[in-house]
Amino acid sequence: MMFACGIDIQQISVASLIIALGLLVDDPVVASDAIKQSIATGWKPRIAAWLGPTKLARAIMFATVTNIASYLPFLTLTGDVGKFIYSLPIVLTLSLIASRLVSMTFIPLLGKALLRPRKKPEPTPQQRRSRGFGRVYVGIVGWAIDHRKLAFLLSLGFLAGGGVIAKNIKQAFFPKDLSYLSFIDVWLPEDAPLSETRARVEEARAVLASTAEEYAKEHGRDPTEILASITSFIGGGGPRFWFSVSPELPQLNYAQLLVQVKDKHDTAKLVRLFQDRLSRKVAGARIDVRQLETGKPVGIPVAIRISGEDIKQLRTYAAQMKEILRSTPGAFNVRDDWGNDTFSVKLEVDSDRANLSGVTNLDIANSSATAMNGAVVGQLRRGDREINIVTRLRADERAQISDVQDLYVTSQTGAQKVPLGQVSHINYSFQTEKKRTYG
Repeated sequence: MMFACGIDIQQISVASLIIALGLLVDDPVVASDAIKQSIATGWKPRIAAWLGPTKLARAIMFATVTNIASYLPFLTLTGDVGKFIYSLPIVLTLSLIASRLVSMTFIPLLGKALLRPRKKPEPTPQQRRSRGFGRVYVGIVGWAIDHRKLAFLLSLGFLAGGGVIAKNIKQAFFPKDLSYLSFIDVWLPEDAPLSETRARVEEARAVLASTAEEYAKEHGRDPTEILASITSFIGGGGPRFWFSVSPELPQLNYAQLLVQVKDKHDTAKLVRLFQDRLSRKVAGARIDVRQLETGKPVGIPVAIRISGEDIKQLRTYAAQMKEILRSTPGAFNVRDDWGNDTFSVKLEVDSDRANLSGVTNLDIANSSATAMNGAVVGQLRRGDREINIVTRLRADERAQISDVQDLYVTSQTGAQKVPLGQVSHINYSFQTEKKRTYG
C-alpha cells in the first residue's frame, strides 16, 4: 500500500511504522479475545471465529477511524516541515487499514485452526468485576455514568489544564540532543599565534573545572560526579564525533574543547553556566558553548544583514544594532562578522620601469621574499636531523618597512642589479578582515 501511495522506505516512514506498532496490534488482539470469549460460551471454533469479530466489528471500526483521524491533521502542515513529515500520517493510516483487514480475515482463520475450549472454565464477567482491579474499574466507571454531567465537566477541566500546561512547554522540531557531550569553540584574532591560543584554552579549562565545582556545591553533590573529561584540540577542530558537527580546518587562532559529563541531565544546565563564566573570565577570545543537535545545526538563530558601500558607516550602523540587541531580553553572544581593521603593507611595482631596467615581476618577488623572509640555500646535518641553512637580510637591515626599498633586485636572466626603490613603491592602508560567523 505504501508503494501504491508513492512512499519509500526511509527514516520517517520507518519511524511511522514503529509508532503504529502499538496501534495496529489493537484490532487483532480485540478480535482474538472475542473469538476466545465466544468459544468459552460454548460455540464451536468454526462459528466462534466468525461470530467474535463480527459482534465487535462496529466498535473496532470506530476505534480505527479515531486513531486515523488523530494523525491526519499532520497533512495540513506547510513548508519544509510539512514535506518532511508528510509520510507519517499516510503510513499510520495504511498500517491501521491493514490491521483492520487482518483482524477480520487472517485472525479468524488462525482462531479456527488454533483456539480450543479451555479445560478449566474461565471466570465469568461478574466474577472479574467483583475482585481486584476489575472491582475498582467498575466502581469508577459506574460513578462516572451515574454522575455523567459532573464527569463531563471534570474531563473538560483536565483538557483545559492540559492546554495551559502545553503553552508553557518549549517546542522545537529538532530539539537539542540529551547527551553526555557538549563542545566549545574558541576563536582568537586572526593574527594570534598558536601559543596564545593554547594559553586561552588552559584558562578555559580552569574556568570549566571551577564552574563544575560551584555547580556541585549548589546541588549538594560530589564535584567528582559532574565532569568526566575535557578534551582539547588546539590549532584546529577534532575528528567528527557527531553527525551535525563539522570539524574546522587547521588554523592557529582556533581551538575546540569537548566536554563530557557523568549525568546527561546536567548538560543543558552546565552549558548555560559555562557560557556565562567563560564569556566573563576569559579575555581576548570569542567562546561559544554548544549542545549537540539532532538535526541540521542552527548556527546563528537570529542574523541581521546590513548592506552598503561605506564601510565606516556600516560599522556605525552595526554598533547601533548590537546595542539594540544587547538590550533585548534573552539575547546573548551578540556580535558582527567583521574583524578589526588591520594595517596592510603592499609593494606596488611599476612594470614599465622594471622592464626598462631589465628585471621582471618574478625577479622582484623572489628578491624581496628572500630578503625579508629568507630562502633555503642548503642543509646542515647534525646526527639524524637536517637543519636548513636560510639566507636573508640581517635584522638591522630589515628593522623598518622602508628598508626594503634599499634592496637590490637581481635579474635571473642577466647581470642587471636594480634598487627596488626605483621600480616600486610601498602602499600603506587599513583593511577590514572578514571573519567567519558563529552564533
